[in-house]
Amino acid sequence: MTNTVLREDFDGWAQLTLNRPDKLNSLTVEMFAELRAHVADLASSSGIGCVVLRGAGKCFSAGHDLGGIAEGEAPPSKGWHSEALRMLEKLPIPVVAAVHGHCYTGALEVALAADFIVANDNARFGDSKAVDVHNPNVWRRRSGSDRIGRIHRAR
Repeated sequence: MTNTVLREDFDGWAQLTLNRPDKLNSLTVEMFAELRAHVADLASSSGIGCVVLRGAGKCFSAGHDLGGIAEGEAPPSKGWHSEALRMLEKLPIPVVAAVHGHCYTGALEVALAADFIVANDNARFGDSKAVDVHNPNVWRRRSGSDRIGRIHRAR
């Protein structure tokens, strides 16, 4: 692994940083693999009470790396990216997505897998998957509205 997602532990909390600033933190299979590994480790860690997920450089993330996809980059299995997001959603400690700059499509899905989103004034959100616009289950999933009841009941 090449440290495309960095983990820093502080006093009771951890910071995960999407670390491809030269590519606007565009998401790759390798980045998802590192994110999955960090999330799995955090799920079994003691002494960490919160996770902050952020992007290095100018933005949170511009979304999936289309160049990598064009070159044939493919996930290990169908649904693999979704499994990574589900792992993040199910992390037993709060996850805060700290969003600045771009947060588009795949990056928006990553941010929505967090329990909270804190957006800088320059944050810009967008979803280019207009094909799904008429499917209410997609919007409920992406907006996190299916989680609101669970979050409220957990308190």
